[in-house]
Amino acid sequence: MMRKPSAPPSRRGRRARRDGEAVAVITPGEVGGAFNPLADHEVGEVHAAVLDVLAIIGLGDAPEEISRPVCARGGTLTEGGRLLFPHALVEDVIAAAAQPVTLYGRHRAADLVLSPGRVYCGPGGAAPEVLDRRTHPATNSIRGIWQPELRRPTLQSF
Repeated sequence: MMRKPSAPPSRRGRRARRDGEAVAVITPGEVGGAFNPLADHEVGEVHAAVLDVLAIIGLGDAPEEISRPVCARGGTLTEGGRLLFPHALVEDVIAAAAQPVTLYGRHRAADLVLSPGRVYCGPGGAAPEVLDRRTHPATNSIRGIWQPELRRPTLQSF
């Protein structure tokens, strides 16, 4: 017994390839914003938690060209070398941030223009190591998350 094709011949394979090239299921920069898995008060709770992480845990191994201007605006550098960001400083920087922001890819087609209502999909994940293209050493960018001795016992979510 022969199976009936699921789509007419003219439509078969359209999703996967068009003229021999891969076709994206989601085009970069699609208009979005309808998916809101968190209520406004929950977004506020996440925002407050992030401010606490930056103020209590901060950033480890911050280069001087970062720590100097942050400390000049109210940040502090701990004895252990962690850069702490006060809530007000973070809020001021967010308010002054440019919009839209372009994250440049290797090719213009790979650029991501971050602006309200635009959605991009990708593999996600963190960058546990960052390669400095000038000096070539890989540095651990999220060391504080994985080293329990750097966490504060007051942060319940850790």
